[in-house]
Amino acid sequence: LIVADSAGVLRIFSLTEQRVVSEFHLDGIALAKDILKTDNGSIWVATDGKGLIRIKDSQIEVYNHRNDIPNSLCSNYVRTLCQNGDQLWIGTGNGLSIMSMSSGMFTTITGSPHRNYSLSHNSIKSIYKDADSNLWIGTYYGGVNYCFQMQSIFFSESSISFAFQSISWKTTLRPSLS
Repeated sequence: LIVADSAGVLRIFSLTEQRVVSEFHLDGIALAKDILKTDNGSIWVATDGKGLIRIKDSQIEVYNHRNDIPNSLCSNYVRTLCQNGDQLWIGTGNGLSIMSMSSGMFTTITGSPHRNYSLSHNSIKSIYKDADSNLWIGTYYGGVNYCFQMQSIFFSESSISFAFQSISWKTTLRPSLS
């Protein structure tokens, strides 16, 4: 069990041993929005204004948005995290960042009303991976987006091969890509 408190202390509890086995003091981190332990043993903490924190082998690494680095995290207001294979999907208040956990590189995906199959809104609230490995992205103001894989991609700025369909009561999940 992993718990973060409002003072910026993250504790890892062993349920079998009934005790705290690790404790990390994350200075300046007032609010953890989401915590995820990935398959490789890393613990990721989404923060409200302080970016993304990775804890691995007792080492703490912080990822921030930087205006001078185009492929950095798209916002320091990170709300939700989801692992998708080697990728960490990071929902923020300013779009979706997808991080390759092996390379540490970020790709940012934002919505555009002028682009087909883009996110319906940039304010991401939740990301859910279902039993069939489909990804669902909830937004604050644009409803739910279903993410489907494609053979080719029209996001020319990245090598991510996904497209999105906004879901509403009128929408079916049979997109026409022609």
